Amino acid sequence: MADYIQLQITYPTLAEARDASLFLVESKLAACVQIIDRLESRYVWQGATCVGFEALLLCKSRECLFDQIVKEIMARHPYECPQIVGVPLDFVSPSYAAWLNESIVLPNC
Repeated sequence: MADYIQLQITYPTLAEARDASLFLVESKLAACVQIIDRLESRYVWQGATCVGFEALLLCKSRECLFDQIVKEIMARHPYECPQIVGVPLDFVSPSYAAWLNESIVLPNC
């Protein structure tokens, strides 16, 4: 697995996304969180096709923190089944990797 990941997490509102991003950065679980607002989503939930607008977080972190981040997000997220997807970052510049390492707490990694 890659050392670094980008998590994609959706929220129903911009305010909730901002709160989550602040938590992730201040707790040093993520080095950087970018927010994309008003992302149109189409999905099937409990047998019905749904359409809605969400805010998407793009969180830069470490692979070894994925389970801890999922636990923290699940404890605070308004959705029953939120999107929490980790994508490996196989190619990271040395300077960005150094900054990631300085910005993220690595307990038990």
